Amino acid sequence: MLDWFKKEKPFSGFAGFGGGGTGLAGAGSGGTGMQASGGIINEYTDGGNAYRAHVFKATGTFTVTELGSLPAVCDYLVIAGGGGTGSRWHAGGGGAGGLLVNPQFPTSTVPSSQNRSGVTFTASAGPTSYTITVGGGGIGGQVTGSNSNPPGSAGGNSSSLAGPDVTTVSSTGGGYGGTYGSAGGAGGSGGGGGGPNTGSSMAAGAATNYPGPTQQGNPGGTGSPGEPGQGNGGGGGGAGNAGQNCPPGTPTPSGGGGIGLQVLIGGPESSGSAGVAGPGGEGGWFAGGGGGGYYSGSSGGPGAGGSYNGSSVLPGGPYAGGGPGNSGGSPPNLSGTSGSANTGGGGGAPAGNAIGGVGGSGIVVVRYQIGSSEVGSAKATGGAISYYNDKTIHTFIQTGDFNNTSGSPLSVEYVVVAGGGSGAPQNTTAASGGGGAGGYRTDTGLTIGPGPNTVTIGAGGAAGDNSSLGSNGGDSVFGPITSTGGGRGGKFPSNTTSTGGSGGGGSPGAGAAGNTPPVSPSQGNSGGSGALTGGGYHGGGGGGAGGAGSNYDAAGAHGGGPGGIGVQLPSTFRNPLGIIGTPGPAGTHYVAGGGGGGKGGNGTTGGVGGSGGGGPSNPNPGPTAPGNSTPGTINTGGGGGGANYGLSPVAEGGDGGSGIVLIAYPT
Repeated sequence: MLDWFKKEKPFSGFAGFGGGGTGLAGAGSGGTGMQASGGIINEYTDGGNAYRAHVFKATGTFTVTELGSLPAVCDYLVIAGGGGTGSRWHAGGGGAGGLLVNPQFPTSTVPSSQNRSGVTFTASAGPTSYTITVGGGGIGGQVTGSNSNPPGSAGGNSSSLAGPDVTTVSSTGGGYGGTYGSAGGAGGSGGGGGGPNTGSSMAAGAATNYPGPTQQGNPGGTGSPGEPGQGNGGGGGGAGNAGQNCPPGTPTPSGGGGIGLQVLIGGPESSGSAGVAGPGGEGGWFAGGGGGGYYSGSSGGPGAGGSYNGSSVLPGGPYAGGGPGNSGGSPPNLSGTSGSANTGGGGGAPAGNAIGGVGGSGIVVVRYQIGSSEVGSAKATGGAISYYNDKTIHTFIQTGDFNNTSGSPLSVEYVVVAGGGSGAPQNTTAASGGGGAGGYRTDTGLTIGPGPNTVTIGAGGAAGDNSSLGSNGGDSVFGPITSTGGGRGGKFPSNTTSTGGSGGGGSPGAGAAGNTPPVSPSQGNSGGSGALTGGGYHGGGGGGAGGAGSNYDAAGAHGGGPGGIGVQLPSTFRNPLGIIGTPGPAGTHYVAGGGGGGKGGNGTTGGVGGSGGGGPSNPNPGPTAPGNSTPGTINTGGGGGGANYGLSPVAEGGDGGSGIVLIAYPT
């Protein structure tokens, strides 16, 4: 039994946007709220009112099935993806994605006109569907060939909320960070300018207003003036402040990324349902700018992401999703750090001859008032809390604490899914194997003491490039239960697949074993084998929690092997209002599918991913059809897709999907 104790901090109400109030007209504790589905659900009370929030971390649909007696006015938060940074010397930080809320959303820290779209969202009687689009983060600049100082790319443009009776609300992706001798790009918040090659400051990227005068972000900071080749990059702009200008002179610190904003629309700051930690350690922060990078021969310090508040760089960053600028020294040539996923944070700039940081993906949250009688009495805190079939369910999509507040031991049902392994990149002569799914473990009757009981969510394995292999997924942990990260896929000629919760697919040899280390019942399955057939090396599919990855197709299509199928969550966790997981053979709520294997030069098809697993790379890449493989779905533990052969530039494998932990007990 877990039996630690921690005194809980009292709930402080809405800070930043919020201040304890509500933006919903006619709010009250009586009546009933509307019924709607989509995203990850968190139900909570604040200021005497009850709310249901739908948190969308990926593109989906918000569907209203019926209206209640309470007003159908919805609050919303729409944040686009953050900008990536430039590569190599003296790059500027990426700008945060644009941040927008509805006109009546309460605020206490910014002008009433700032970050407000002007669009009121009142839902119609159902069934009515609203399209939710979540923008991805911009990539970092890649050092390739003669292009030795490329900038990053803008963030996913855009995240949006659209429907039949609401004017589309669309935020703008963050601006890219400039590089040596180039300015930052414009965006929701602007990217920081790079270091100089002429002795003059490199301009910062501007903030792009929402249609009309509404400000959805802030400009980046300028790169430092001074001796060419010695200056450093400015910070990317954040939702709460402009990026810091890099001061003149050498050595000098890089510019800090502009601070973001705390928007507790998804629930209390301790829930971890949306946002990351900010100053003071409180959660719910978004859209911080990326920190600027600096010349690796300089002794100046790095710019911390999301930390500049207009007068100083706050200690302890990065905050609010902004990736920090990395320092030079030992080891030299450090790549930029990515902005946090689903915050719209700008990517952090590198030091020396290295790749720029990736911007954080965006997020969309919709909330509305429900009756106080519709919110059950939780016996614990932590994660997003919802109620279904007389059970209280805690959904953890990022690391946090589960605290039993009932005063006695609590018997719970759980699901623990680890991060999926990445698919391998293409070799110059062969395709690669898909990544294995993260380990899947579930049971009932686990006894939990007061806490804090730490819940760790495993990250998806990061895909490698042409010179590396990719990586296994991270372990997910709840008390004594550990699910092992999925194994990475194999790559010709060494076929270095990895074991894990489920094993990676082989290329050209056998796939790796799953259920490593062994537990009963098994947490995963082995990957499929790849082989040389008819002149082409084909990859095997990564293993899934519900079945092994398939071997390459030896006949007919001569293609890569499909990823192993995932598993459907236990019925306790199949709340039709909250869509966790992906579709599968028996309906929805599937997790832990393996990544599909890539096809060789003589193949016609790559292997499809198993429920939640990623697919192989696009065989015909172009401006709108990138060559890199599909990642595993976030918060499912899906394995990343392997890479097809024959793409130029060489295709990377897909990242693994992050894990998830679900905990339930009688309400």
